[in-house]
Amino acid sequence: MQWDGYYGLYAGAAGPGKTELLRWMPWQQIASETERIQRGEIKFSVGRSIIFRRTFPELRELMDRCTRDFEQIDPGAKWNHETKTWVMSCGYRYMFGAMEHEDDWSKYYGFEFTFVGFDELTMFTEEQFDQLDTRLRSRDPVLHAQRCIRAGTNPVGVGLEWVRRRFVEAGPPGTPIVVEIPVTIKNQDGTQRRVVEKRSQLYIPAKLEDNPTIDYASYAATLTNKSSTTKRQLLDGDWYAAAGSCFGELWDQQIHVCKPFKIPSGWTKFRSGDYGYSYPGMSSILWWAVDTDGNLICYRSMTVHGLNPYELGQAIRQREMEAGEWDMHRDCSKLAGPLDSSCWSSDGRPAIVTDMLDMGVFWEKCTKAPEHEASQFRTRLARRTKHPTTKGVLVPGIRFFETCWNHVKGPKGKKIRVGPIVTIPVLPADENNPDVWKSKGTSDHDMDAVGYACLYLPAIPALDEKPEQFDDDDYGERKRRVAGGSSAWGSSGYWQ
Repeated sequence: MQWDGYYGLYAGAAGPGKTELLRWMPWQQIASETERIQRGEIKFSVGRSIIFRRTFPELRELMDRCTRDFEQIDPGAKWNHETKTWVMSCGYRYMFGAMEHEDDWSKYYGFEFTFVGFDELTMFTEEQFDQLDTRLRSRDPVLHAQRCIRAGTNPVGVGLEWVRRRFVEAGPPGTPIVVEIPVTIKNQDGTQRRVVEKRSQLYIPAKLEDNPTIDYASYAATLTNKSSTTKRQLLDGDWYAAAGSCFGELWDQQIHVCKPFKIPSGWTKFRSGDYGYSYPGMSSILWWAVDTDGNLICYRSMTVHGLNPYELGQAIRQREMEAGEWDMHRDCSKLAGPLDSSCWSSDGRPAIVTDMLDMGVFWEKCTKAPEHEASQFRTRLARRTKHPTTKGVLVPGIRFFETCWNHVKGPKGKKIRVGPIVTIPVLPADENNPDVWKSKGTSDHDMDAVGYACLYLPAIPALDEKPEQFDDDDYGERKRRVAGGSSAWGSSGYWQ
C-alpha cells in the first residue's frame, strides 16, 4: 500500500493477501531508521510498531511467518517470546498484541507507537480502535511525521458497522479524504480553545484478483455450499451482507437501494413512523411512494432522538412544507399513515400522538405484529415485477433512496450514522425466533417503521399477475449482474 497518510484500510474479499501486506508495512519505518543511523543522525531508533489480532492464538501463524523471515533480513534482530517483541539491530521494536476483552486496550496505555496495525479490524470494537489511536505518538520529529494506522479485514465481525461507517462510507474507494477531528486545547491562562486536527484517510477495496498466486476457482469451490451471505462477504467483499442478520439473505444494497428520482405525480404517498426519545431509542419517520405495480419506494427518512412529540411533529411539518406535502390553506399535512399503536392512550392519559394530531400531522393506529411485518418485508425484498416501459428491467417490491440516512449524536458526542439503509441490513435475528428481528439492545426503530408500512400496504399480487421472482441464492446470476454494471436492474431513470 503506497500510502503515507494517517489512516489506511485495505479490506473486502478474502484471499488477496491483506495480512501479508500488513506485516511488512512497519519495515518502511525500520528501513528509514536504519538509514538515519548510517548517516549518523541518531544512535538508535525509538520507533515501535504493533500488530493486533483479537486473541493471541490468532497471531501464531503470523508470528511464525515473521520468525522465518525477519532473521534472514536482519541477522541482528532478537526475539523476546515473553513480550512478543522483535528488537531490530537498529533498536526499532516490532510487537504483537491482542485485545480479547473490551477493556484490554488499557494494557497498552503506557506505550508510544509509531505504527499500529489491525489484522481483521472488524473483530475489534470502535472503543479499542480509538484508544490505540491515542497511543500513536513520538517525540522524534521524523517518526512523528511517519505515524500511521493500517488495517485489513473482511466484512464480517462485531465491528462491521463502525468500520463500514468510518472507512467504507466515508468517501469514494481508492480516493484519499481528510478526516476532521475537533480538539479542545487549554491555554496557559486557563482558557480553552477549539482547534480542528486534520488527518488523511484512504480505503482500498480488497479483491481476490489482487493476489496472482491464489487459485480463484479452487477458492470459490470451497464456498459452494456456503450461504449466499457468506459468498457475498468473502468473494465480493460485500459490506452490506451481514451474517446472522434477520434479512441478510434477501437484502442486496445494489438492488434495494437506488439513486433518488422524481416521484411521478400520480403515485400514492404516505408516511410511517415509530416513536422513541432517549438514545438508542429513536423516532423513525419514513415517507413512501407506491408505484403502479404496488411496489414501495422510501424516498425520505428522518431518524432522530431527543425530540418530544410536539418537536417531532414540528420537524415532520417542516420537511413536508419544504416538499410541497403540506396543505397551506388548511394548515395540515396532505399525508397520513401508520404509527405504533403504543402512541395512543387507552386510559385517558395524554397520548404521544395527540400533539402531532393537533398540529395537523395525521396518523393511523398500527398494531405491532413483528412476524407478519417480517414476512411482508421479506415478500417485498424478494418480489420482482417487470418495468412498465423498459424491456429486461425488473423492479423490486421495496427499495430505498440512497439518501435515506442521517447522523445523530451518540454516546460521548460521537456522530452515529442511522436510517433504514444503515440499520436494517445488519439488524440481527432474534435468537429465540429467527423469523423476526432482535429488538432488545438493537437499533430497530427504522425496521419498525418499515414493518408498519409493509402491513399498511401488504404485497398481494393481482389475480392476473404472476410476479417475477429473482432467486437470490443464484450466486452466478448475481455475479454476472454485478460484472455487467447492474444494467438489468437499474438502467432506467424510472427507479435508478
